[in-house]
Amino acid sequence: MKNKKTLSLWIGNLDSTEEFDSYMMTAFDQEDGYSKSYFMGDFNLDCIDEELVEASIRNKRTIDVETLLKDFSFFDSFKTEILKRVQLSKKSNVVVILYDYFIDDCNYEEIKVNKGYMKFCGTYEYLED
Repeated sequence: MKNKKTLSLWIGNLDSTEEFDSYMMTAFDQEDGYSKSYFMGDFNLDCIDEELVEASIRNKRTIDVETLLKDFSFFDSFKTEILKRVQLSKKSNVVVILYDYFIDDCNYEEIKVNKGYMKFCGTYEYLED
């Protein structure tokens, strides 16, 4: 039996694996008592279960959403809707997916990250076995 669940998607462009790792790495924030990454801070995200995060950086940049997402878990179950709704105008090489994380109020504008960017691309349903 398959369960219908929710994921939230970001796509962006960063210069290097080192920049990506630094952007995604969590550290304890004394102010609010949570572990946070720069990514989480940029999008005002709290309390993410790191086991439900899937993120990657590709060596080659592309505007093809399917190429960016094809190796992600459950891709076949959310592919159709994302390919209908997400159009990239800039070459990208970074994808971050938060599984079982619903966002209904997020800054849809691009966030500048050094010379690159990250953009929230929406919340989608996926099927889990």
